[in-house]
Amino acid sequence: MDNAIKALRGMRITRNQPWETALCFTISQFNNIKRIRGIIARLSSRFGDTREVEGRRVYGIPSPDALADATLHELRLCGTGFRDKYIRSVARAFALNGSFQELYSMPYEEAKRSLCAIDGIGDKVADCILLFGYGRVEAFPIDLWVKRVVENVYFGGKKQQIRMIHNFAENRWGAVRGYAQQYVFWHGRNMGIGKRD
Repeated sequence: MDNAIKALRGMRITRNQPWETALCFTISQFNNIKRIRGIIARLSSRFGDTREVEGRRVYGIPSPDALADATLHELRLCGTGFRDKYIRSVARAFALNGSFQELYSMPYEEAKRSLCAIDGIGDKVADCILLFGYGRVEAFPIDLWVKRVVENVYFGGKKQQIRMIHNFAENRWGAVRGYAQQYVFWHGRNMGIGKRD
């Protein structure tokens, strides 16, 4: 962690709109950046509001209501694949509950359970939504890279269950483990820690 902090001094965690964060991370499941951007662009052009900006037409992120009312076929036409039903499920939950304002203040574990109760949101996506959408720095999203880096640096390369990594992060970095996660992720990737040939 000391090396990561020195290498990435001044790194910040982005803070985004909760709905936009939920949509983007729902789309991110088993996906890559290029495809995620394409799906978001297609959803936005089909379901988002249109504005003129400096003589150019731009599309906003679709509202939860717009996607909640979409058919699975319409969503799939935007390249969502199997995520179509999850996008609609998450959109319906946000349309019904607004921006889930209570997630800002309820205990972290309870907030995470609330999100995981929505079809299409699992452990990692819930933590991403809490960290990047609600500023809940006690969230520790574990993707493949984070898992590999933690296993290699802190467990001598031995595979660990996700729950064990969550427990480790909570004990090691406490209430600011979301910041630690960003250092682990970016420094681990930059250094190629846990990279498979």
